[in-house]
Amino acid sequence: MQNSATRSANYGPWLVGLGAALWGTESAWRIPLNELFDAKVIVFWEHVLILIMFLPILIPCLREIPKVHGRTWGYLSFFRLRWLGRRHYLLHPGIEVRESRPW
Repeated sequence: MQNSATRSANYGPWLVGLGAALWGTESAWRIPLNELFDAKVIVFWEHVLILIMFLPILIPCLREIPKVHGRTWGYLSFFRLRWLGRRHYLLHPGIEVRESRPW
């Protein structure tokens, strides 16, 4: 049985729902912003806003970071680097084709 004094926060599903809702409405605000700003500027500010929204969750959990095992850090680093290589291979040819189009 779970002790009533030790309740865990179950906001994960709510964050997923919020992310899906924002993703669904992205074109409503992204298309007008594309006319004003370069895509790199929009992506930068998207990441800044994500960081600001994530900080209230991250700051209380900073004490937990040193408890993460080295093997887990290695796993995360390996798959992050693997994804960066795959992303470069898959996305850059599409970007070059899109930028070379006159329309």
